[in-house]
Amino acid sequence: HHQQQQHQQHHQQQHQQHQKNQSNFSGAGGRRSPESGLQPSAGGMGEGALVIIPLSKKLAKVSEEYKQTQDEIFRLTVSMSSVTEHKTQTGQRIADTDKKRQHCMDVIVRAQKELKGLDLTLKTLYNQRTKILENEAALQTQIDAVNTRSTKLRGYHDTLSKRWEDFRNKVESGEYQRLNQSDVEILLAETGLEKFLNPLIQAQIITPEGSQLEYVDRRFFQDMKLNATFPLGDRLRLLFHLEFVRRNRYMFNAEKDDTFRRWGKPHVWSWMRSNGCENLTKTFEALSIDGIALAYVGLEELVSEVLSASHETTYAKRRDIRSSVEDDFWPKLIQLKKANNLHTPEPQPQPAPAPPQ
Repeated sequence: HHQQQQHQQHHQQQHQQHQKNQSNFSGAGGRRSPESGLQPSAGGMGEGALVIIPLSKKLAKVSEEYKQTQDEIFRLTVSMSSVTEHKTQTGQRIADTDKKRQHCMDVIVRAQKELKGLDLTLKTLYNQRTKILENEAALQTQIDAVNTRSTKLRGYHDTLSKRWEDFRNKVESGEYQRLNQSDVEILLAETGLEKFLNPLIQAQIITPEGSQLEYVDRRFFQDMKLNATFPLGDRLRLLFHLEFVRRNRYMFNAEKDDTFRRWGKPHVWSWMRSNGCENLTKTFEALSIDGIALAYVGLEELVSEVLSASHETTYAKRRDIRSSVEDDFWPKLIQLKKANNLHTPEPQPQPAPAPPQ
């Protein structure tokens, strides 16, 4: 549009110049103006045509150029529109891509945080697994050790079971000579009389080949001078167990006995005090008298042992001790035996051993 205005102004200026040139040619004598600068044409045509022909050409040329510029402007405008649209699309793609990138960055940040947490968790789990493996190895070692011990114990158990069964079979036979030294060791240990093992071995009552326990009686301890070595209660317990085994063909079990034979020593002393015999309790304690000895003891050996344990030498005091045993204690013991169905017509067993049954 601006170019159009310039072209119109230029056209007007040319038209004004043409009118001026015409006035110059209308002067006297037909003289042309020296400023016109136009040369006559060889064709002899009028002077006015000399200006119009080049102007129209120039106008046509300018018009053509103007049209070309308008076409170029339209073409560039179309291109600009396409570029603008492309720019808009590119900007949108940039925005979208940047949004996606930011989203990815957020995901990466969250993933990095999560990864850091997972690394810590994994490290903890690895440490836990290491400890678990150590515990597993330790437990396996314990299991192996226990298995080894269990195998040994199983073998030992089988050996002991066979030994116990052999011992019981021999006891049930009622024949002392079938008991060897190992069997007598079991018998003495079960009855708490292990202290007699060495004296019996030394007296050759028991040997590795067999035993002669039927010769162990009240006279045996006196002949072997063992009365001072073992108190009356211990000696009576051994005699009782040997006779009980021979008579019953099984071992005495105090837990299954419902008589006073199951009493321990403190129970015996308590019974004596409650029956007015407390003056004898210290002597009975020295003699190691318990329920079994109480049931098995004879009057004469009890008097003799009590006098010996008292260490009294004067006749009067020894007479008082004998009276205390015979008149005070013994009748109470007979009543106790009767109450427990343990009284026999013979207050004292025969000193000679009973023959094997």
